[in-house]
Amino acid sequence: MRYRDRSRRLIGTLLPVLLGLLWPFMANAAPRQVIIGVYPSYPPLDMRDPETGQLEGFDIDLATALARQNGWALTFREISFEELLPAVQTGRVDLFFNGMIDNAVRRESVDFVDYLQEGSRFLVPTRDLASFRTQRDLCGKYVAANRTTSQPAQIQKWSTENCGGNEIRFYPAENDSDAMIQLYEGRVQAMMVDSIVTQYVIRREKGKITAMEGLIFPQEFGIGVHKGRTELAEQIRSGLRELVLNGNYKELLDKWGLSQENGLDDELRQSPVSVSP
Repeated sequence: MRYRDRSRRLIGTLLPVLLGLLWPFMANAAPRQVIIGVYPSYPPLDMRDPETGQLEGFDIDLATALARQNGWALTFREISFEELLPAVQTGRVDLFFNGMIDNAVRRESVDFVDYLQEGSRFLVPTRDLASFRTQRDLCGKYVAANRTTSQPAQIQKWSTENCGGNEIRFYPAENDSDAMIQLYEGRVQAMMVDSIVTQYVIRREKGKITAMEGLIFPQEFGIGVHKGRTELAEQIRSGLRELVLNGNYKELLDKWGLSQENGLDDELRQSPVSVSP
């Protein structure tokens, strides 16, 4: 009995000490249950199947593959785009996917692990390809783009740098669907879209439009992680590296109609976590 009493007293004394030593590591450890924030309105990355209502897309498949790699129990939580950063900061979600551009301002709030490259592409009617062999053939022509995005400024900047005074004439479309209507009705000769959605749009339009060669103003998309969750970020980084090496990353690019120029194969072999200084 005395031996048992001494053992209990010893355990009672040491347990708080051990927990105190282990807590910093436990607090920073990647969770077994991982909650991922998504805003399913950006095909082909994040969307819902119109028939089943199930989440689908490149991001959904990539997150599921990372969960298999790391032994996570995965839960997706739908959140508006504006709430993704605060949701990670407050712990409502552990990380988010949603084709969010990794930039210095956002890195003040969260850390990023980059996983895709995005830019803009010019689309022209396939029937007009002979007239538009290079991007510079668009100089002096009408080009539509979503007026509420950064694309009008991109068109102006690209035109100033490449057209030598014969600048592109911008048509302010309400959204991509409106730009497509203007293209088909002949009010514009081309439209600009995010490169991420290019192949998806071409497939949807059954080849009636074609993307011109060349990515304009490329930027990187990042997976957002709470600042300081270094082990979780490292699990994402190492998981992405493995998916590149085993070919699954390329398979997902192909499955969802993303071109190889959208992939970050070489970068993901090292895949640094983007943090603010």
